[in-house]
Amino acid sequence: EVGLLTRNIVIKGDEVHTKAQQFGVQVVLSTETTDEDNPLTGQFSNVEVRQAGQGLKLGKYPIHFHLAGNVSKSYIKNCSVHHSFNRAIAIHGVDG
Repeated sequence: EVGLLTRNIVIKGDEVHTKAQQFGVQVVLSTETTDEDNPLTGQFSNVEVRQAGQGLKLGKYPIHFHLAGNVSKSYIKNCSVHHSFNRAIAIHGVDG
């Protein structure tokens, strides 16, 4: 599948509970297919992510490419991640 976010979009956690619990929103991109024909493509442009990720939890990042294999058609550009509870962007287990 293709995820294409090209407008000025805000992805944010819940206003009431997120900050107190450090339990924010996550965008996770993962697939079972990791070869060259990988159908996963994440394209983020002009996206704001806030109140995201989960505090003190490994693997709970605001934007997370997780063991996605070939992601040569994916990109993150002109985006901002702020007021997060973990790393902004995590990319691991990828090629391309």
